[in-house]
Amino acid sequence: MRLVFMRAEGDRCRIAVHRRDGVTLEMRSYDRKFRVPHDLAHAVTERELKLDAGVFGCTAAGAVFSSMRVLSGSPRHDAAARSARIIKANARSITVAEVLSGVPDLDSDELAGTAMMSR
Repeated sequence: MRLVFMRAEGDRCRIAVHRRDGVTLEMRSYDRKFRVPHDLAHAVTERELKLDAGVFGCTAAGAVFSSMRVLSGSPRHDAAARSARIIKANARSITVAEVLSGVPDLDSDELAGTAMMSR
């Protein structure tokens, strides 16, 4: 999977997520002023700590989070159901990745709310 981080309006960031299945997603990210963009921190944390089931590992496996939209490619016919299964199965690892990349106090209800697939 290839990630391309781009500056957007203001202090925001957009990420183009190029998956191996040919689907390209755009991920909206919020930034913390004067710090590394949140999702860049995620990507580095997950890669360096080999967290295969964090946000980006789940995305590579087919998960689509609510902050994402499909830019190109053809998602599988069962993409929404598959995404939900991947996120549910890896909820604990996603939470660990959030904590390690600097998002405090994330509970399971918040995780479920941010992990719904959107198209």
